[in-house]
Amino acid sequence: MATDLARFAASLRASPSRRSFLDHASFPMYTVPAEFLLQMKELRTHEEMVQAGALVEFSTNLGRAMFVSHEWLSSRHPDPNAEQLQILQQALRNIASGSSNICVPVVTEILFGRLQLPTADSVGVGLYVWYDYLCCPQHSSNAASLHRQAAIDSIPTYVSQCYFFVILCPALKHFDQSRTLSQSSWALRGWCRCERVARELAAREDGYIIVIESAVHQTLVWLGNRTLEAPGEGAFTLEQDKLRVGRMMIRMIWDKLLFYLEKGDLHNYRFLLNSQKARFFRGLDVAPVDGLIPAGGIQADSFREPEKFLLEWFLHQNGFRGVSERDEKGWSPLCFAALNGDTVTIKYLLRFRADPNDMTTKARIKEQLPRKSSVVAIAAFFRNNEAVEVLLSARASPNALDENFGNSLHFACAADNAVAVQLLISARANPHQKCLPGLNPFQVSCACGSLQSMKEILAQEPELSLRHSLHFALMFSGGGSPETISELIRARADVNEQFRIRIKEPGWWLLLNLTSLRHRVSPSRLTCLAYHHYGATPLMFSILSGYLQAASALLSAGAHMDIMNFRRKTALDLASQMLVPAWLMRSLDGRDQGPQGLEDEELTEEDVFFI
Repeated sequence: MATDLARFAASLRASPSRRSFLDHASFPMYTVPAEFLLQMKELRTHEEMVQAGALVEFSTNLGRAMFVSHEWLSSRHPDPNAEQLQILQQALRNIASGSSNICVPVVTEILFGRLQLPTADSVGVGLYVWYDYLCCPQHSSNAASLHRQAAIDSIPTYVSQCYFFVILCPALKHFDQSRTLSQSSWALRGWCRCERVARELAAREDGYIIVIESAVHQTLVWLGNRTLEAPGEGAFTLEQDKLRVGRMMIRMIWDKLLFYLEKGDLHNYRFLLNSQKARFFRGLDVAPVDGLIPAGGIQADSFREPEKFLLEWFLHQNGFRGVSERDEKGWSPLCFAALNGDTVTIKYLLRFRADPNDMTTKARIKEQLPRKSSVVAIAAFFRNNEAVEVLLSARASPNALDENFGNSLHFACAADNAVAVQLLISARANPHQKCLPGLNPFQVSCACGSLQSMKEILAQEPELSLRHSLHFALMFSGGGSPETISELIRARADVNEQFRIRIKEPGWWLLLNLTSLRHRVSPSRLTCLAYHHYGATPLMFSILSGYLQAASALLSAGAHMDIMNFRRKTALDLASQMLVPAWLMRSLDGRDQGPQGLEDEELTEEDVFFI
């Protein structure tokens, strides 16, 4: 017998038209043809662009659109000296001509393998660019202000129309503040987070998200560590903007939930319905979408039996008939309740004999939730700490292992959930457990850039080794931020430590040495790092992985340029090979003191893989 959820989804699929709230913008989607953008010498206001006849109202029959998300370089003008503009222009020229290639991040290739990349043609002919200052009204008149607000409210619609979403974040100094812009600083801005979420919730499954850090340094973005960066917890110049963002979130969530139902994708509908609070509404004074399914079939009285009513409502909205049922992707009601974090629902599910050690039977690849993720691990990852306490009090094991041999402490550290780290260690979670390819929970904190959980686990377990902590931080995208590197340096991680994985560490040994075999015939950022890994310093890893902002922190902390890896390459050699930006080459050139080889211990043939 079909549930009310399944019947409602079937009724939506029976109708030929989409019910989208994002089909029509409140203000036209003006764009700049790429060929015009490439000729510009400075950023003009929207009004000047209109007067010059340089804007085109975009529709998909014209070609492909590109949404540019960026931080402003001053409080009054986004790019006073056209520095960002010049980097964007040259990057587009280089990609279109093949002079530079968009790279796959190391972590993405480790997790997902080689991905299809944008072709040179796709960023050349028929490209239209949406850039806020050019495409939104900027004047101070009442009419312009109203139109500007309408354009801002239309950002989700604009993003949904764009095949490319570009994060433009070159290392440039802010004019009014003593800081350098970067991808990390971009990710702290509330409006930038809102734009990222608009892309995540867009009703499309094609296209690319590209980070442009220099004219020759472009990568596909890995948003795994951005999953929990809710817009409301970002920084806003005007606090009242959160109200507008909250309304946007409601529209986007509602639209994506309908999209999943129209496709008959009930699992993703359930996942979004239950994860929206943690991922999108934290920091906002707005209640999440409670559900789309009309009430019916609920027998409990909401006044006389409020707890039972909430349980029945939860099962009704999620399309479950009973507590022990699983959906087509192997998730039970308790798995979704742990995701949701509602302790009343969790307690009632446990009262009706749901298993506190329940786990998923299939993986969610996009969110890096492996098969056999326990409910307490799910609650810890999504920072539902009251749910963690309820499950632990019901004797959920903090040491249940997923298919990658990770325990709940790995999940808490990945999510930078310091409270859960404390709760789980108090419940005797094992801080020394290693998940594939060989990371303990502290090293996962390093890899994900989880500063608070890093501090907490070191406070709880001060004897934990810092060996290779900087290398693991720089191998993965989250940990490559200057803040993570600075924190590890304060904890006395060795900035000149050389990476030496031994054969007795089989996960890393096999991954890096076998991957290096591909480097000569099919190079990538991962194969390059694997080829040069043995004896490499953290500075070399920052260059090989592409997390260049971390290089400044390492140099300031005394990183040596004269050390050579096993391939007899210095950091300067690798920087020249990887075509790093001029500012980093200048830093490296100014401190070059002559080569120095591997030191302190001899190499054995079993530890080094010869090509």
